[in-house]
Amino acid sequence: PICPKQCRYHPVLFLDIWLLEGSNVDIVLANPYSFSEIKPESVDIVISTSTFEHVEFFWLSFLEILKILKENNVKATFYLVGKDIARNPIQTNLIIEDEHEIGNHSYTHEKMILKSINFVSEEIEKTNQEIRNIGYAKSITFRPPYGKKLVILPYYLNENDILSVTWDVEPDSALSLDSSPEDLVDYTLKHTYPGSIILMHVMFESRKNSMKSISGIIKGLKLEGYRFVTVSELLSING
Repeated sequence: PICPKQCRYHPVLFLDIWLLEGSNVDIVLANPYSFSEIKPESVDIVISTSTFEHVEFFWLSFLEILKILKENNVKATFYLVGKDIARNPIQTNLIIEDEHEIGNHSYTHEKMILKSINFVSEEIEKTNQEIRNIGYAKSITFRPPYGKKLVILPYYLNENDILSVTWDVEPDSALSLDSSPEDLVDYTLKHTYPGSIILMHVMFESRKNSMKSISGIIKGLKLEGYRFVTVSELLSING
């Protein structure tokens, strides 16, 4: 439901990132109205990169993301792939040092559909352990790879009281690859409502305009009355 402008506050910004050889840095802006396991009412910007051939570009992009968040005084929730946490402690520690929140994005980023419950359990629990191993002590939410959930994964999440976070707005997939930063900002602001999750892919070299649009999206939503919080803060607001 869309509420009046004066009640548009408490969006969450969270990021889902493959730290070195993977693909995804997600930024999510969320609002505390009806935050549910199936589709939380939030705003999510997903940022993706393939760094097998572009490690230097990825590292610069990663630092740029942290810089943008700091300049805009926004704390984010980073959804991390377990194997990349183990391989890339420097990046993980930078996230912690900047006081962002960390979530679970599976261990291998393999689609978790038509899988056994043992596979699902191992993917989630191994990643939780990697997150704990780096010294992160706060609560951990979960983001399914590719947003896919079918039978076993929802059952496991429900049985273990694990919150799953997905999205509903995907501007850089809805628009053409050569869309300008201004076009991406405009699309996002027009299609976002309290509780929307915006997914973007800004870590590819071909998605530089998506990266350039992040500050505009944050500033635009703030002008509409939003205040950014992390996922755990949002859940606390919801009671």
